[in-house]
Amino acid sequence: MLRKVLIPFLLFTTTLIAQDVNIAIVDPVPVLLENNNDFAFDLFHTVETPSKNVICSPFSIFSCLSMVYIGAEGQTETVMKKALNLSFNQADVPEAFLQYFQKKGDPRLNIANAVWASQDTYFLPNFLETLQESFQAGATSLNFRQNSNAAAIINEWIDNQTHGKITHLIDAKSIT
Repeated sequence: MLRKVLIPFLLFTTTLIAQDVNIAIVDPVPVLLENNNDFAFDLFHTVETPSKNVICSPFSIFSCLSMVYIGAEGQTETVMKKALNLSFNQADVPEAFLQYFQKKGDPRLNIANAVWASQDTYFLPNFLETLQESFQAGATSLNFRQNSNAAAIINEWIDNQTHGKITHLIDAKSIT
């Protein structure tokens, strides 16, 4: 008898998990954080190097890739959603992040993310507005051929965002 009840329950549960979360009826913040945790565990398994210490911010990487994901289409959209372990429709991701930042509450934790793109990149105004409103981020176009200048601009932004705690993160040689 237990087997007859358990199998349909497991199938029903699996079906619910496989579907996107309906943001209109579910608080998206716990789901967003659960998606981030799943992404973080996958990330650490990928970057794990037994002989070296690795420090990174999975939430920062998750949120940056989510910013890119909201502008993706087709196969790129599908692959990014899977890699990010997202349970939301693409259109609901900005609202989930917006609600996260509204609930975050701890003023000691500042999150600073930005999109840096080649100078010939055109950003749709709607994308820029979504970055600002939902992710508290912006986008800047730079001439990466002038790698020293691009690195200086990015490093100055990082220095300002971290209140002088990180002054030199990007090396000009790393911009190719």
